[in-house]
Amino acid sequence: MKRAHQKLVKTIVAEAVAGISDYVLWDSDVAGFGIRVWPTGKKTFIYKYRSNTNRQRKLTIGAFPAISVDQARRRSRELAADIVQGIDPQQKKDEERRFLSVTDLGKRYLSDYAAIHKKPSSAMRDENLLRMHVLPFLGSMKVAEVTNADAHKLHQRVTVGGVKIHQSKRKNYNGKVTRSQPITANRVIALVSKMMNLAEQWGLRPQNSNPCRHLKRNKENKRERYLVSNELAAVSNAMQKMVADGRLDETVEKAIKLLMFTGCRVSEVLNLQWEEVDFDNSRLNFKDSKTGAKTIPIGAPALQIIGSIEQTPGNAFVFVGRKEGAALTFIRKAWQRICEEANLEGVRLHDLRHTFASFGVSANMSLPVIGKLLGHTQAVTTQRYAHMMDNPLRAAADQITGAIDSAMNNSSKSKHSNLVSLHDRTA
Repeated sequence: MKRAHQKLVKTIVAEAVAGISDYVLWDSDVAGFGIRVWPTGKKTFIYKYRSNTNRQRKLTIGAFPAISVDQARRRSRELAADIVQGIDPQQKKDEERRFLSVTDLGKRYLSDYAAIHKKPSSAMRDENLLRMHVLPFLGSMKVAEVTNADAHKLHQRVTVGGVKIHQSKRKNYNGKVTRSQPITANRVIALVSKMMNLAEQWGLRPQNSNPCRHLKRNKENKRERYLVSNELAAVSNAMQKMVADGRLDETVEKAIKLLMFTGCRVSEVLNLQWEEVDFDNSRLNFKDSKTGAKTIPIGAPALQIIGSIEQTPGNAFVFVGRKEGAALTFIRKAWQRICEEANLEGVRLHDLRHTFASFGVSANMSLPVIGKLLGHTQAVTTQRYAHMMDNPLRAAADQITGAIDSAMNNSSKSKHSNLVSLHDRTA
């Protein structure tokens, strides 16, 4: 059935229903501009035109809603302008595919995507992964030529290690041989996969050609390490001793204590600014974090730590770094030395966040309350601590069943149980 042309707007495109076969809704505003609706429900913007040789072509602009209707219409007008000037958009697109390298794509990814849609710290991690792993192996290849086999080799290269690094900015690191990094290998492939998806949206690769698709990733076991009371005491004693003999900076000690007392992420504590500390209401008002702006309440010991720190003129941060006006950075090596002093193995700074949650569970706090204290935006994130509820629940079950057992054996309630049934309370 032939469909009448109409000006495409977001509502019309969003409500277009998939049929038995694909069809196109044509725009009445820009000739040749339309949205193709596939039986699967996928919708792609297209532009139909005739080349200088009078050959009819259809060019894919991008998928909805990754590209908005206005963006697609604007691109259609640009293509129409090219045609008037004698430029064949499809030929131009084919040339771009042939000559654009992965290095070029990496630069565009960082500037046009990561810098806009990701946190600065995440964008920096992507830049490091590109420089250290992706570009040394794929950088000179053309984007359109990268295959599944290439992606697999890259994944194995990082997983196994044994490769000399020549792209690092780290001092005395160039020329060193990489170690086995199975988790990093997964992150590298996730980054390349995102870049290739964007390459499809930008018309630099054919649709549905991502070379990372169906690539088997390395198994990742979620680490759940929680410090118990005697381990926390060992850490505290180690820090006191190291500060006393000059092996640990007191600022680092206070930062680590604040991690323990708040359950905050390392980046949140190190980037904490004075204007974000609300002493009157005992809370931290983060302007930005991994999950955006958030407010978390803090206890008296945490507030005392912050209050014991003297503000540095001209520096907005609570924990001041060595550079003027900068925040404290890179405390992981100090934490490793503390763990060695305390005879602890396999404990990360992030495990202090898990430890904070574990003490909350042990105190019979609900998961929603713990989630609020940790600043979780989704309940499913806090759910990872659900299994820890077993211990207090088991203790409660023992107490209840003990009381019932005593009652069944006609034992004295005053001697054998502190529990009273609901019937006895209301009798």
